[in-house]
Amino acid sequence: MGIGLGLVLVSCVAGLALLAYVTLRPVSKGECNRKMISTSMSSDRVWQALVGEEICSDGYFVTTDTEVVRLVRNNATQRTESDVFSADHSTGGVGRRNETWPVIRWLGPRLLEIEVPNKSLIGLSKERFEDVAIRIKFNPDNPEERKRWLKDIERGPGSKP
Repeated sequence: MGIGLGLVLVSCVAGLALLAYVTLRPVSKGECNRKMISTSMSSDRVWQALVGEEICSDGYFVTTDTEVVRLVRNNATQRTESDVFSADHSTGGVGRRNETWPVIRWLGPRLLEIEVPNKSLIGLSKERFEDVAIRIKFNPDNPEERKRWLKDIERGPGSKP
């Protein structure tokens, strides 16, 4: 193999290593990255529901991926907002697919439905915020399977402390 070909191969390997580092590097210790996933406005345009993703890392191998649903009321005199739902996913540094993100739907001007996978680790779930009722829908909706899964991961009724 000639010197020219060797330099080309070394350059290619170095370039791939740099690309892999930039793409796959963990988030710095204690750092969280946030991004907006989707938004939806109530039919009377008083409330807006926002789905965001927050990825936090310990700087090494543990990465927590949290989806947050926030309600925001915007009007001329006041702005009111609050997180109303969150679900955590431990990814071990591996990215997730977007079909596990919450899907938000307004079923009426004051009724918000949040659809999540049946096997979601819910951290926060408010039934109401101000004049908006919030309903959680599991997909698929299988309460027995969810109960079994939560027990298996020691998060549900009858689990060890």
